[in-house]
Amino acid sequence: MHLDPAVSKTSNFQAKAREIRYEWLNTIMREENFQHIATAHHQNDNIESFLMGLLRSSGTRGLSGIAPKKENIIRPLLFASREEIDQYQVTNNIAFREDESNASEKYLRNKIRHNVVKVLNHVDPQAVQKIDESIRIIAESNELLEYFVANDNSVVSSKGELKIVDMIALKKMPAPAAFLWYKLNDYGFTKSDIIDMLDSMRSGASFTSATHKAVIDRSKIIIQPVHLLVEDEDKAIEINVNGPGNYPIDEHSNIKIAIVDHLEFGKKSNEEYLGFQEQPMPLVIRKRKNGDIFKPLGMGGKSQKVKDFIVNNKLSFEDKNKLWLLTTPKDDEIIAVLPYRISEDYKVTPESKFILKLEINQVQ
Repeated sequence: MHLDPAVSKTSNFQAKAREIRYEWLNTIMREENFQHIATAHHQNDNIESFLMGLLRSSGTRGLSGIAPKKENIIRPLLFASREEIDQYQVTNNIAFREDESNASEKYLRNKIRHNVVKVLNHVDPQAVQKIDESIRIIAESNELLEYFVANDNSVVSSKGELKIVDMIALKKMPAPAAFLWYKLNDYGFTKSDIIDMLDSMRSGASFTSATHKAVIDRSKIIIQPVHLLVEDEDKAIEINVNGPGNYPIDEHSNIKIAIVDHLEFGKKSNEEYLGFQEQPMPLVIRKRKNGDIFKPLGMGGKSQKVKDFIVNNKLSFEDKNKLWLLTTPKDDEIIAVLPYRISEDYKVTPESKFILKLEINQVQ
């Protein structure tokens, strides 16, 4: 195996070297048709990892020690201390190699090995064995905790690829930050992200990890994969309306557009009427974008950002995602924010020469 010398100049050389080492071992395993990779990690390695976790403020997961088995990697010597292995080597005259980097205190693990563990052994000759037993208890406790968190459905529910956190139910938990971290850790959110989410009272506040985005929506946290956001942006959905007819806007709804000669009595909640001075077609139905402004009916002709309209009307995250804009193709003027409000400039008046009827229908 050849290692690029540039790797030694990275900020975390040991982690990168470990990654390369396991890639090499996996290559050998596949080439030789082996089933597992067995490493020589022992009890002292476990203690060192535990102490490193303490210094890094790790929780129960980080203090659970080295796993005896993880995927195709097995560690059959975790039961034995370094002293027991050394004694076995001497007794059986087994040749061995010592990595010269083990002597360097450049790395945190070696500092702990040469100083902290040595002091602990001086305080109590059974220190390694006792700490190892504590690690086992923590690991079992963590396994139990993760089991109950994973099987609790009172706080986090699913809707497709969305995860919805009920903040009211969450805050009734004895340790809400810890509970939420266990629920969201696989989505890349940090402990500080979790604390900020719980502290945030502002609807619309958002938090982004490498894979997911979390948005505060009043008493809920809505979490969705980033790829859904990217897909929506990339599609830049626009539907051209060239004449009367039915226009599907998503998989669950469509808009029926017709030109009528008068306002019908008893307008339904899913209907809107728009007035025009000239032939209204063509039009465009599109998703909202940054900077959108319109004149909501009932505000005396004052302009308002669509974003502010959403906030002022307390639209939920799901309602916001279902929102569509009806616009003019030439100057992109917003005629209506569907299905909530038409523009003041397009209300029906006695002077209107054309009346457009919109009917928003749900598709089963």
